[in-house]
Amino acid sequence: MQRVMHGQFICSHHYPKYSLLVVFVLFKGLMLFAQSLPNDSSVRTGQLPNGLRYYLKANHKPAGYAELRLAIKAGSLQENNKQLGLAHFVEHMAFNGTRHFPKNELINYLESSGVRFGADLNAYTSFGETVYQLQVRKDSAHLHKGLLVLEDWATGISFDPKEVEKERGVVLAEWRSRQGPNQRLEDQYLPLLYRGSRRLQRLPIGDTAIIKHASVATLKQYYQKWYRPDLMAIVAVGDIDIIALEQEITRRFGRIPSAKGPKPRTYSNTINSQRREKICTDPEAAFCQAFLYIRQKAKKPWPVAARTYPEMHEFLSRNLYNSMLNRRLIRLQQQVDPPFTFAGLGYGSDWGQNPMFSLSTFTSEAKLTTAITLLWQEVQKVKQQNFGPGELARQKQEFLNALLQQANAEETTASAAWANQLSDAFANDIPYLSSRQRYEITQELLGKITLDDLAKVIQSVPENKNSRVLILTGPEKNRSKLPTLSKVWQLLDSLENSAPQVLDTTQNSTIADQPWVDEGLIPQAIQSEKTHPEFGVSEFRLSNGIRIVAKPTTFRKDQILMISSSPGGNSWVPDSLYVNAAYFADVLQQGGMGKFDFVHYQEKLTGKSVSLVPYLGELEEGFSGSCRSTELEDLLALVYLYTVHPRFDTNSVSSFRKRQENVLKNMLSTPYYQFADLKQRVKYGDTPRRGLNRLEDLPKLSSQSLKQIHQDRFGDLSDLLLVFVGDFDLDQLKSLAQLYLGNLPAAGRKERWQDLKLDLKPGHIDSVSRGGLAPKTLVEYTWHGAFDNTAQERYRFSSMVSALQIRLREILREQESGIYSLSFNGNVEYHPRPVYRITLGFNTEPERDEELMQKAVAAIADFCKNGPDELLLQKINTTQRENRQKSEQENSFWLAQLHQRYKEGMALDGLKTEKYLELVEGLSANAIQAAAQRYFDDKNRIKLVLKPQGAIKK
Repeated sequence: MQRVMHGQFICSHHYPKYSLLVVFVLFKGLMLFAQSLPNDSSVRTGQLPNGLRYYLKANHKPAGYAELRLAIKAGSLQENNKQLGLAHFVEHMAFNGTRHFPKNELINYLESSGVRFGADLNAYTSFGETVYQLQVRKDSAHLHKGLLVLEDWATGISFDPKEVEKERGVVLAEWRSRQGPNQRLEDQYLPLLYRGSRRLQRLPIGDTAIIKHASVATLKQYYQKWYRPDLMAIVAVGDIDIIALEQEITRRFGRIPSAKGPKPRTYSNTINSQRREKICTDPEAAFCQAFLYIRQKAKKPWPVAARTYPEMHEFLSRNLYNSMLNRRLIRLQQQVDPPFTFAGLGYGSDWGQNPMFSLSTFTSEAKLTTAITLLWQEVQKVKQQNFGPGELARQKQEFLNALLQQANAEETTASAAWANQLSDAFANDIPYLSSRQRYEITQELLGKITLDDLAKVIQSVPENKNSRVLILTGPEKNRSKLPTLSKVWQLLDSLENSAPQVLDTTQNSTIADQPWVDEGLIPQAIQSEKTHPEFGVSEFRLSNGIRIVAKPTTFRKDQILMISSSPGGNSWVPDSLYVNAAYFADVLQQGGMGKFDFVHYQEKLTGKSVSLVPYLGELEEGFSGSCRSTELEDLLALVYLYTVHPRFDTNSVSSFRKRQENVLKNMLSTPYYQFADLKQRVKYGDTPRRGLNRLEDLPKLSSQSLKQIHQDRFGDLSDLLLVFVGDFDLDQLKSLAQLYLGNLPAAGRKERWQDLKLDLKPGHIDSVSRGGLAPKTLVEYTWHGAFDNTAQERYRFSSMVSALQIRLREILREQESGIYSLSFNGNVEYHPRPVYRITLGFNTEPERDEELMQKAVAAIADFCKNGPDELLLQKINTTQRENRQKSEQENSFWLAQLHQRYKEGMALDGLKTEKYLELVEGLSANAIQAAAQRYFDDKNRIKLVLKPQGAIKK
């Protein structure tokens, strides 16, 4: 998949890689001299005589594993006119045969070693870099084999003609998967923004005409020219012996011959010489949006991260400006009749690393002019009067607290994060600071940034009106409702020439400085306690009946995770109030709690990492949350406030309703939303509890109904279960639980959920519909039925799903070259009665949809008849062992396991590693085959297909 970002355009081999643009933006400051930033001293680096560099770092999270990277300073920008898309194509070919791993043997070997395709094995191609990612076990055999894989990627990709032809279809499938209204809108406005830019002509996905016909020789030409040691780096981070690994890298990669060739050029973007504007519409566009981009030519390209202290000052000042400016928009968004649903303002950089100020808003056609007015007024207001000292102080603290959390967790940071940072540092020629260095340097330098420094950033917002690009987008049917471009230009000009606005005095509110809870709570008694030393678990029950399960860990420094549940859920909410139940959690969050409305709540959270999300599911209600070790009281205070003092005032409900109207108004007419809605109706009928959100239901949303639901579901939490896992002191948790959780309302009610009998429809159901202009067919199969809910059956079910997922990928992607990715999931629901569902989803070209659907069904039938072969069984066994070893080092694993076991009354003995390994040892091909026969008996199968309606008429 590929996606556009402000700073980068990336084409990912399996899963998207997120933009590097602002990764280091928080970590900048000011010195009086151009001193280079320091590098992490724990990283061992060097350069071989052939030019190849290496970066090595010891890290023990997860224990027993190493993350390997091969980074190449070449991407789509290095393609010539006959190679458009071939940098990405070459990256694909690295998985389809190398010197030591013919055809698909590389994936077979890695998967049989426990490496997961996509999660542990990945790659991406961007404008200026290509990076391969691999996780391996730390033992010598696997580590050396992993280095052999990197060596093959660097010098030994085979380009077998048959494999090239097969992978050609996969690359085209990746292009097809992203086709749709958003892509068509981008195709309209990107040339306006980047006219004359090489990047516009070198998007990593490339030109489909070239991809369809590119020869093996042309692919090799790119590979041989740009995959060379002077443009490469090896990164290794993990549970490794650095010295021994350095020697092995020197031996293995030092023998690659030196190669001469051109260095990758730096390409700048052409800056506008006159104002540009365009209205872009599409028949399937779901939203109305406005974008204003103001670009300026930089004296030198902006780096993706600072290299020197003066650059740190610039980056940090700009990010302070962006953050404070956007925080002001929260209040505008919360108005009773909000001018926009989403909006953003601030500095970034364009594809060519030129400074770019941008304004964006998502709103209705009727409010587009109002939204632009308010946003541009906010920019001018700050330009004329600057920010307030309180705003600056809060935002500084926000940055520092985020960095402090990273610094405290440095020793328990995952190796993958370090490896990605080091490969980025190589590819972009930027420093690689440790988390502690970032925090300490930023702490020192933030104190030197004043409002005067911010004024310089504010005044640097480009004033050259010829460098501006205005873009309006929306549904084709509403084109006449959009404001004229000349009107918007006149509006922007008039706002810049208007008198200074009066600063909003609410920015100086002191509510955020007040404590969460005012009332004098009295700690309540702990009624009973129990410990399970073998699992490091303690449980205790408060006098109001609430149960707490706690497992202190050292897996992740300064991290606490929490989840809670109480049985009942919205199953007890009548259909007449269901719309309120569906939106309940969102409105509860938007309304705030206690004395804190949403705006003040956000201000109160400034500088904190605490997060608490209420939920109201069909069968239970509760909260999920996380915080730093020092914020445990904040987390529990929020549980108390959401339960005892929710805010469902009329204004916040009206504001939420209006924003939802903007989202749903046009979305309901788009083919993919209609298909999603159709799928639910085919599966469940017309019950409102399974349908998608509808515009006509929003008037039913009311403050009174929401309060009624809250009182019923959260007014008595006698049966509430809370699970805490992470870096906390058990005695402190007990004390805070007695104070905040002990005072939650409880009347002794013991309840369960109500069985609404909303099951999937039985039998064979086939539904084929048409919709969408993109050249792709969407396919979804669902198999379902009753489930024998035992530990062994759950294990066999999940093993069968994992094995069949690999088999389907091998057939549909690697053999048939018909898809880019597939979704294949198995799910077991325990209540109201145990049932299973298995879902297969993919998209493909319309000309092959029937063929590939038959191939998928035939593959499943063959699996039921013959089961997995020995290689596939080995892959499943090894992957399960490896995943278990890594999972047991994660707080999230223990949180989910403990919550499920306590909620269901399951014994903790099932958590023992040896118990799980007994299941793995007992897994056989026959057991997997038998499971497939049970769950694909084809009695209950739903097939849903959306075929395109036809091509767009130019």
